[in-house]
Amino acid sequence: MSNALAIATVTAALGRVVHRAALSAVPGADLATGRPEDSTGVSAHRVHLYLYQVTPNGTLRNADLPTRSSDGAVVARPTAALDLSYVIAFYGDAGTLEPERMLGAVVRDLHRHSVLTRDDLRAGIGSGDLAASDLAEAVELVKLTPTPLTLEELSRLWSVFFQTRHAVSVTYQASVVTIESDVPSRPVLPVLLRGAGDRGVTTVVGPFPALERVEAGLAGDELLVPKPPAFPSAQLGLTLFIRGRNLAEAQAVRFVHPRLTAPLSIAIPPAAASGHTLQVALPNNAAAQNAWAAGIMAMSVDLPPVDGLERQTNALPLALAPIIQAIGPTPLARDADGNVPVQVTCRPKVRWTQRAALLVDGHEVPAAPRDDDSPPTATLNFLILGPRAAANAVVQLRVDGVDSMPLARAGSPPVFGFDPAQQVTVP
Repeated sequence: MSNALAIATVTAALGRVVHRAALSAVPGADLATGRPEDSTGVSAHRVHLYLYQVTPNGTLRNADLPTRSSDGAVVARPTAALDLSYVIAFYGDAGTLEPERMLGAVVRDLHRHSVLTRDDLRAGIGSGDLAASDLAEAVELVKLTPTPLTLEELSRLWSVFFQTRHAVSVTYQASVVTIESDVPSRPVLPVLLRGAGDRGVTTVVGPFPALERVEAGLAGDELLVPKPPAFPSAQLGLTLFIRGRNLAEAQAVRFVHPRLTAPLSIAIPPAAASGHTLQVALPNNAAAQNAWAAGIMAMSVDLPPVDGLERQTNALPLALAPIIQAIGPTPLARDADGNVPVQVTCRPKVRWTQRAALLVDGHEVPAAPRDDDSPPTATLNFLILGPRAAANAVVQLRVDGVDSMPLARAGSPPVFGFDPAQQVTVP
């Protein structure tokens, strides 16, 4: 790192190298720093070194570490990394080719001397205005690289020098120059302990367990040949067949639902786990009707802890469909306004924060509103406004975007068919 005098130090050190090369070709040649300017009528031999562009270094511009702590205190000084672009113009007697001779000597020496050494920088600093520069102590040395310019780029460059005629010239880039801020920083105290008991970072090596997909079916489906089709969604009472990698050490399946305050968990018996498949039966008892909720859940697998730290696999989305238990009244009837009221009993129970709708014969009917903070209910009321008459219309219940499955699986091999208990006749 270096202070704000770094740019001037590079110009001074590079000027010494360029001047020394020009003198070897044309004795008595002078060095000038600043924009190229030709002295009319004077054939004096002279080299102009001009810094015409400063750009952020593409490699180190994002390498700066965080400079402030969470409370805003400076813990590391911000550092700017820059590339300096120079144009070196040569003036002299064109009859004796002095500009070309000096150009050749400068290119020769900069190709051989492509790094500004610490001695070069100290010589450029001297004892004058740059005496406080610390660039010579920087870790990164400044490297010199020729930058070829197209005719268009060269024309644009010289057009910047207003009323200055083009001269024999060459461009170089000096990289990289790092300038450190002078803001005071708070020292960072050394780390005394690395983790509990100074055991360092806990590293778990080897292939990590991962989930790939999940299927819903009935217990024993894995033993049937041919394998029966899986259910479109999961529902209480079905068995989940979880596929993945390295699942032999799985302990429990965790389900996280946005409507529930705490995750649900199902322990995995050792016999239900293998290296690539887990079988988990979803509960369907009275307690599950209150504890579970239909909708989209995040499913992951709990793994044995390491050094007291909990571990889990990646999470997969799981759609838990509601189940229609009863549709009433039987038969459906229209009220005085020609509308058809419907009452649906379902499981699991629906919370007041959940969105519920009835899908029947092209109608999507929202559930009747309930009071805030009302307890979960298994009974939902709907009013179908002026429906057309229909026979054997399939009924589905949609809760938080997941539809119930009006299906029944029967036969050998088992196939899906529509469940007559989930069909109604609209009068």
